[in-house]
Amino acid sequence: MGKQKRKWTNNEVEALHAGVKKHGAGKWTLILSDSQFASSFDNRSNVDLKDKWRNLTRRAIREQSNNREKVTNPRCKHPPPHSSKKRRRKVDEEEELVVFKDYHKPRITTRLRRGAHRNTVNQARKLDSKEVQSYIENLWRSFPEDKKNSFTHLDPLWYTWYSCDSNKQKVLSWIKKKDIFSRKYVIFPIVQWGHWFLLIFCHFGESLGSELRTPCILLLDSLAKADHSKRLEPAIRKFVLDIYSYFERTEDKSLVRKMPFLVPKVPQQRDNAECGFLVLYYIKLFVESAPESFSITDGYPYFMKKDWFSYQGLDSFCKTLDFTCVDP
Repeated sequence: MGKQKRKWTNNEVEALHAGVKKHGAGKWTLILSDSQFASSFDNRSNVDLKDKWRNLTRRAIREQSNNREKVTNPRCKHPPPHSSKKRRRKVDEEEELVVFKDYHKPRITTRLRRGAHRNTVNQARKLDSKEVQSYIENLWRSFPEDKKNSFTHLDPLWYTWYSCDSNKQKVLSWIKKKDIFSRKYVIFPIVQWGHWFLLIFCHFGESLGSELRTPCILLLDSLAKADHSKRLEPAIRKFVLDIYSYFERTEDKSLVRKMPFLVPKVPQQRDNAECGFLVLYYIKLFVESAPESFSITDGYPYFMKKDWFSYQGLDSFCKTLDFTCVDP
């Protein structure tokens, strides 16, 4: 009998994505020898990693074609799986972008239950971008007009699309339509390395020197022990600088580069899949309790502390979720 195939765990898939992010597709030996990832793989070989990455890539390409918004991206197009070997190296280099486009799609785990159990959510799986966006849109519809005037939100996929150079101008044009400089808070869930984060842009329309209404960037991370913030900060600062430039803002660019980047210590996830649910709960509670004026010298971190909420409250919240945009 041949060697029995073993199912990949979520931890192994995340390690594979992180390894490719660091070393590039095709560098399987280097990834396996990297102490950061080696312990995550359960006796996997170079061939195992190559085959799994190919399968993830094909699946991502199929899912990408069904995205609710199409992005014209000639630089990031991919040949079909049966491409010739001569084109294989180029495909390997480009595959990374496709898979990272929407890695937060649920792969192995179950869908929402149907019928009477429509609102029952399986917290043992990761949420996908459609579910996160669906929840935010439902939340926004429930806001009174004064709340809508203070907040806006950005699509979870925009940050990922922005990472591809040929999409940057398109994404920035979408953000411009959101008129973020007239809002107190901009809610922006993003995903990197298979993990959900919550970005909140505060008072971008105010003076960069203001202490009462401080323009700043908040990053809420449910997996702080991984120290993601140091890896994300440079890219997020570049993203914010691009926004200011695209909007033709007159602020001193050196001050924009020094805008406070804050990472409050918030309640942490209990397993590998809970990050998306925590981001949704962060959003709900932040919108409900955000101060009229966010100041980093008088009040920060406000309610955003380790004891911000109980896990019982989180579990109760998850039971009420209804992602109406998800196909049954």
